[in-house]
Amino acid sequence: MTLVNANVFALRSVRNEQAVQGAYVQQNSANVALNRARIASNSAAINQNSHDIAANRKDIDENSKRYQGA
Repeated sequence: MTLVNANVFALRSVRNEQAVQGAYVQQNSANVALNRARIASNSAAINQNSHDIAANRKDIDENSKRYQGA
């Protein structure tokens, strides 16, 4: 292999590695976006659950008062 051919081979290898790394970066960016969407969805669900828990506690308190008063 001549020096020129060796350099061409090395350059192609570097470019292939850059392409692979670029694909990893794109996939990771997509994963980050997906995870952010999941976090937002989970945060909304947690918020709703907190409201539901508060409402259930209120119902429990009211039912306890009714039971004690009966």
